[in-house]
Amino acid sequence: MMVLETSLYVYAQFIADNVGSLKPHSMVHKWKDSDEMHVLLGLLIHMGLLYKPRLSMYWSVDELFHTPLFSSVIARDRFFILIRFLHFADKKIK
Repeated sequence: MMVLETSLYVYAQFIADNVGSLKPHSMVHKWKDSDEMHVLLGLLIHMGLLYKPRLSMYWSVDELFHTPLFSSVIARDRFFILIRFLHFADKKIK
């Protein structure tokens, strides 16, 4: 259900509402239907156990912050696009 609602939001609402203002290099153009929701939810739960001040630090290669688990299961940019469009229900009133 999460995959369906997220994809519906991306295609039917976000892209349709912003068609004239989206830049050619926007990450939205790279959207694909995702079967990675279980990975996303697992990482979000793990982030609650392993706190870092900024989300990008979970993918840091700095030896002080390096946590190889995150970069081994999902690319940082892919994680951010999934978070950006995550939806659980249609927000348009019918």
